[in-house]
Amino acid sequence: MSSAKNPDLLQDSICICLFSRGDGKFHWAIIIPVGYKQAQKFHITNLHGPSWVFESVSEMVSASETACIVAKIGSLGIHTVEDINNRVKNIPLISTAADSAEPFTCRIWVRYAVRALHDTGYINCPNVLALENEIRVVGESNDAETIQGKGYKLYTASNST
Repeated sequence: MSSAKNPDLLQDSICICLFSRGDGKFHWAIIIPVGYKQAQKFHITNLHGPSWVFESVSEMVSASETACIVAKIGSLGIHTVEDINNRVKNIPLISTAADSAEPFTCRIWVRYAVRALHDTGYINCPNVLALENEIRVVGESNDAETIQGKGYKLYTASNST
C-alpha cells in the first residue's frame, strides 16, 4: 500500500506533519489520514501574499517529496475530520501575549491548534512546548534523509495522546 520510500499513514490518527524546507527548517501542519496515502491537511500559509491564510486541503502525503515526519499526537475516536476542521479553522492568525516574543509562523499556529484540541478533549497534551520540541528534534534527525529523497518517518509522540 505504501510507496517504496514512505510508510502507510496511521488510520484514525490526529498527527503533526513537518515538511522539510531543505534548510533545516520545517513547515508545520496538522493532518488527519483519510487513507493509507492521503490526509486532510490543516495549516496556514503565506505563499500567496503577505498575510497568513488558513487552509484545509487534501494532500497525497505518501507522494510528498518534503514530508519529513508524521507524528501521531492522538486518535480521532468519535470525532470526524469535519470536527477537527471546525475546531481549528478560526484560530487567530496572530501571536498571543504568551507567544508574543516569537514571530507568528505555521509552527506557532500548530501550537495554538494543539492547545485548542487539548482544551476540547480531542487530544491530551498538557505541555504543548514539550510536544513541539519533541517533534522538532525527531524532524531534525530525519531531515537529511528527507532531503536525500528517502521519505518521511512515522512517529508516535510521547508528550500527547
